[in-house]
Amino acid sequence: MPTINFDESLFEHNVRFKIDNIRDFLDVPADGQGPQDQFTETFGQGWRWKIEWQRVFKNNCSLRVILVPPEAGCPQKVYFSIRTESLMGKRYSDSSTTVLFPPNHSGYGVSKALTTTQHWRRGQHVQLRTENACVVVATVKTSLGRPQVGAEPVLNFIHSTIKGVESSSTQFVTFSRRTSSDQLSRPRIFFANGKVVKNSSTYIDNYLNNKGDRALMHRLTEDMPVSTTETDYTDLDSDFDEDEEILEKSLETVNESTVVTEEKLATNDPQSPEWDSMQLDGPDPASLSASTVDSEKLGPDEVIVPKGKEEGKTIKKLPVAPVTATVAPCDVHIVTGVASATWEALLFYLYTGNIKFAPLTSEGEEVRQSVIDMSSLTNPDRPAPCSCKSIYRLADKMNLELLRDCAIKYLQSRLSVGNILEEVFSVFTSRYEEVQKMEFAVMMQHWDNLRGTSALSAWLARITSGDYPHASWVLQAWSIRLPSSAVPLI
Repeated sequence: MPTINFDESLFEHNVRFKIDNIRDFLDVPADGQGPQDQFTETFGQGWRWKIEWQRVFKNNCSLRVILVPPEAGCPQKVYFSIRTESLMGKRYSDSSTTVLFPPNHSGYGVSKALTTTQHWRRGQHVQLRTENACVVVATVKTSLGRPQVGAEPVLNFIHSTIKGVESSSTQFVTFSRRTSSDQLSRPRIFFANGKVVKNSSTYIDNYLNNKGDRALMHRLTEDMPVSTTETDYTDLDSDFDEDEEILEKSLETVNESTVVTEEKLATNDPQSPEWDSMQLDGPDPASLSASTVDSEKLGPDEVIVPKGKEEGKTIKKLPVAPVTATVAPCDVHIVTGVASATWEALLFYLYTGNIKFAPLTSEGEEVRQSVIDMSSLTNPDRPAPCSCKSIYRLADKMNLELLRDCAIKYLQSRLSVGNILEEVFSVFTSRYEEVQKMEFAVMMQHWDNLRGTSALSAWLARITSGDYPHASWVLQAWSIRLPSSAVPLI
């Protein structure tokens, strides 16, 4: 068995092994029988390399190097490269490809890593005959697949917790409520182990290493204890709560600031009414700068939190978040690009690979809320079901292919003749070509029941009035897919 040298991470495996007695593979045997197949030891989740002999032509044999997958296969795309070289590093061949491995697949590889005519008998490869051996350098990369509780970073985190070591080094301050003016309130804090989430998401890994964008969140720093609590994510299926009382009040001129200490946080429950009804006055927020609020006078457990009042009206404004760590210093991040429920579900997925979705808003708010309430009642220690559309958006940003596929499949399963028009004409659908194709196909399946209906006429009227400029793609798709006589009249 060839001995393997490993250089592994969770989703990339670099291996190097030596094959001895190359003559047996490339010298044409008189009896026509080549050497037996050889296998390396397993690596990763059950991968291994297979080395086999093959007769190409009468006077030409080849050394084949095959990547053999685990018995269960691999649902993600797999990239692998194979390079053969001399013991001194002279390269003989080099190839790579990307494939899918279904369950019980025998494997893919390079059928002519070395051949008799190209490598064994050629003068420039005299070193191969002299050494009678070669080295195979191979890389296997899988896309970030579904996280598992048994993954090494998660197991390390669990062990650290058992030992009582402080492991949740990262805090995410999220918000569960969004107002009509896109201001955020009702803060919730989630803790995460940096190593676990970084290994599960390259997006988070880049972000925590200051390489990624800041569209979803930003790091809390001493120079800016609190930044904006405004969001640009205004979709209907966003998982944000939109309280009617709050919607009547604009927070565009939120002003003044207060200091929230660790003592105050200890005596105020974030879920209690006191956190949701502060009567505040103060200067215009534009005047709040380093000169107005002296950060040097803040205590070690204090943060600046905006609050305010508009036009003499008392408005409800929450502290942005209790962002102090009581056991060890934490890296704190303010998440404004996604709702608390979505972020909680994502973090749970990154640890366990499990996620649960709620019905679509287009199926009826009561239907959606009843599922969320029942789940919270029966599984209070699990994240509540979240929006598949919000998760799809997040997974697309974070390049979590399996999670994105899971979300779009659930979305497809909830579409019906009763809600397909609302979904097709939504802003969310207009952003993603993959979703457009899927939903348009579903709409055409129900076309006989939709054509000529008052519901379709109402949607077309909204488009002609200019209220839905993002839905122009539907008209273009109709003109391509339907005969001219069947295209809806606008």
